[in-house]
Order: sequence, then C-alpha cells, then structure tokens
Amino acid sequence: MTSETQPIRAGWTSSRLVLAVTKHPVGFWAALIVVFALARLATWGYPFDSDHWIFYYVGHNWIVDGGDLYVDAWDHKPPMIFLMNGIMAALLGDSIVLHRIWLTAFAILECWLFYLLAKRVLPGMLDRADAADASRAADRPGSRTARIIDREVAVKLTLLAYVFFRNLSQFTDSGNNTEGYGVILVLLLVLAYLKFADTGRLHWLALAGLSCGVLFWFKGNFLIFGGIIGLLLLIHGWRTRGRAGGRLILQVVVYVAPIVLVALAWFAYFAARGTFDDFWLASFGFSALYATSAWAGKVSANILLIVTTAALMVPALILFVVYLRDIRAQWKSQSYQLVGAMFLAGYVLIGLVGSFYPYYLLITMPFTVLVMIFAMLRVSSLGKVWRVILIAGLVFTLVANYAISTRQLLNNFTGSAAVDAQQKMAAAEYIQEHTEPEERILSYDYGATFYQLAQRKAPSRFVSASVLLLDFRDGFGLGFNDEVIAGMEAHGVRYVMLSGINRELYETNTQMSDYLAEHFRTAETFGDVEVLERVDE
Repeated sequence: MTSETQPIRAGWTSSRLVLAVTKHPVGFWAALIVVFALARLATWGYPFDSDHWIFYYVGHNWIVDGGDLYVDAWDHKPPMIFLMNGIMAALLGDSIVLHRIWLTAFAILECWLFYLLAKRVLPGMLDRADAADASRAADRPGSRTARIIDREVAVKLTLLAYVFFRNLSQFTDSGNNTEGYGVILVLLLVLAYLKFADTGRLHWLALAGLSCGVLFWFKGNFLIFGGIIGLLLLIHGWRTRGRAGGRLILQVVVYVAPIVLVALAWFAYFAARGTFDDFWLASFGFSALYATSAWAGKVSANILLIVTTAALMVPALILFVVYLRDIRAQWKSQSYQLVGAMFLAGYVLIGLVGSFYPYYLLITMPFTVLVMIFAMLRVSSLGKVWRVILIAGLVFTLVANYAISTRQLLNNFTGSAAVDAQQKMAAAEYIQEHTEPEERILSYDYGATFYQLAQRKAPSRFVSASVLLLDFRDGFGLGFNDEVIAGMEAHGVRYVMLSGINRELYETNTQMSDYLAEHFRTAETFGDVEVLERVDE
C-alpha cells in the first residue's frame, strides 16, 4: 500500500460468520451438510405425482420389460433419460425412496464437480480483478486499494451457494429429469476442456467431446453448451497456434469425433430394430412442434411459473451486469469467457424453448452461481449505495427462492397436492379391486403417476394425456388420439381415470372427450377424481 492510497474496510467475506463457516474444516463441512439437507428437503418431499413416473414407466418398459423404446412406451425425449430410468428400475425396483437416494447420489457427484470447476476458474478471475483494481488505485492518488479476498473463502462460499440453489425443488422438480442428469455432463464437458487447455493433452479433449455426445441425447438443445466449447477451441486454438492449422484441425476432429460416434451408435441401434422413425419423432420431431406451441403461449403461460423462474433469473441477470464490469481486465481470460458464455447460452436456451419452467435453470446453474458470486465478491469496488443494494438483493433472492421451495413441500403434505394424492390413491385401489393385473386402463391425465399407483399399464404407448392434447389442439396431425382409441378397443379397456386437475383443459381434446362420453359412465367418484366404467360391452 502506498502513501497515496487508503485501505478499504473489510468486506462481507471477512465477517465473523463467513470466516467461522469457511476457515475451519469442521464448521465448513457442517454448514455444507446442513445447507444441502435444508435446501433438498422439498425435493425429498416432492409430490408423488410428477414427471418422474413418465420417465420411469418408459424406461422400465424398455430395459426391464424388454419393450421397444418409442414403440411400446413413448415420451418426447431422446433416449438417455429413459436409459437412466431403466437402469434405476432394474437396480432399485419401484421404491420412490430408493429412487430419491439414487438421485441424491447424482446431486452429490454434481456438487463435487462444481467444486472442482469453482476451484479451477474463480481464483484466476479474482487475481485479474485484483490486479486491475491495484492498477487503477495506483493511477488515482487518494483512492482506496482493493482488499484481497481469500481464495479459499471465495471457493467455499461459491460451493455453499451452489449447493443451496441447485437443490431447491423449483429447480430440481422431483430430481428425475433431463436437466438433473445433463448438468453433470455439462460440468464434465467444461472440466475436461479446461484440463485440455492446461495440458494440451488430446485425451482430455476427447473426453469433452464424449461428454457433449452423451449430453445431446438427454435433450437436443443442450448441444448449445458443446457449441460454446467448440467456439472457444477454435478461438484459442487459432490464437495460440498461429499458422499451425494442422494441429487445430486435429483438435477439432478429436473433439467432434466422439459426438458423431455416439450419434451413429444410437442411429444404428434404432435402425437395426426397425424403429428409427419413431425414435426420430420422439427425440426431435415432436419437440420442434412443441416449441411452436410454447412460443404461441400455449404451454407455460402461467404467471406463477414465470414469477418462480424470474425469482432467480432476474437477480442473476442484474449481477451479470456487475460481472461484465471486469470485461476490460478479463476479456483474454479463458475462464472468464467460458463462464460468461455458458451463462448466456443457458439463458438463450430458455428463450429459444419459449417456455419458462423453473427447472430449465438447473442446466445452467453452475454458471449462474459463478456469475452471481463473482459479482458479489466484487461489490467492494462499487459505491456504498450499490453495495448495500446488491447485498440486500442477494439476501432477498436467497429467502424468496427458499420460500418458493418450501411452499412446494407444504403443498405436498397439507395442500392441493396432498388432497389430489389421497384421491388418486383411493381411485387406484378401486381399480385394483375391479380389474386383473394384466388388464389395461386409461389414465386421462398428465403423466404416468396413476399407472404406477394402480399397477396397471396404458392401452397404448402414450402414457400422458398432454401429448394427445397438443397433437389434437395444435393440429400436429400425428393421429395420437386415433392410436389411443384403437388401443382401448383392442385391449377392451373397462376403466378410465379422470383427474380434477386441468379437467377443463383436457376436455378441449374433443375427440377423446366425445369417445369417453359415448362409451363410458361414472362408476365412482373420489373427490375431484372420477373413475369411469365402460357401458357398451
């Protein structure tokens, strides 16, 4: 420190509470476990009725029952989510408790990978920021010198923030979704690429390509993250190699080859089974049609969903502006470029999908947290008013998001979700008493939860009424209703379950509604849930 500069007072990262949590191993591990448990509580207690059972039903049919994926059971996702659920079904059976232990183990793995990423990128970014602050202070006599933030404290705070946000139920849903598995592969992709950047060893680049190749088959638009890595590979490869174009071409081939090979393996598998067209429609074709409905506001035009997503997205975008204040000092830093580009890619991805389900944020959560915490670590370079506003805003963001997650937990045990679960369990018991195990039933509702409760199979490959509605209402022309009705006739379906939730929405599928009205009558009512029985036999 020179005589012309004045030290600033210690910032929030030097408070007694922060140091007590981060500087002592016992205190840190205790805090980490408590934060993980409290944040994940609502995920462990997530309503039984969720997307979980769609993926499980399809995966179980494929891996355990030996059915043909997309022919015997269908949902509009690429095959990896069904493969993971099929493996889970084969190992753990139907137990939701064991499933959530399985999913928690993957979440712990993901948090460890995030720790490795934060430890790799954050200290270097802070080093450059501190150097820039020192340079500015030297050029401005009488200005305050920037306080050096302990790098270990910074990494641990970032990990705690990540463990908190990524485990909240609005972002995890039930824990079983493409984003939950996909974010692990995104982290592997980034870590492998950075290891290649550090060492120049091509096997790390091949691992990055393999991670991207597998990631794509969880959800096709996740490829945007692999595209960012490919762009950085080209930029830095060209800049550092100069005219050695052959070396850069080799690097590109090593990165792209695993992506292509994984794709070819899936193509060969479905072509060999004669189900390629079904695979293509479910993996990509239907999703493209779905996006047109989403952009038309027909999928997630729910103000509660938008507010829930905005509770993290808006603060993150505000802090991204603070993150960009260091662009002059950081623009050559590959870590800074990568974190910023991946953050933007995630938000562009949400915009391109056109729907605003909060769990879409999970796939970009590592970079959202890195941007937010890096910005908060830099508040000492701002004026007092802005420091107070940003710190208060972060506290509000933590509280608001935890409240949203806790609301879902309370709803599961005391709210409408609890009532709906009780009614559906009663309806499932009724159907079990009046049907044989091999009989088929129709659950005319979103998802496959009722099939799991009743331990009965659907009359066709379609397990969710939502895809029937989209096809009919939005004019996709895929004939899903016809296939379900044909399956009901072929299997002699005697019972149908109608849920009270979204009943009016599904009644807009008039082809199905007219068919049910013509052939079925109410047999029993359980609150808002109806069981219909065939009357024209």
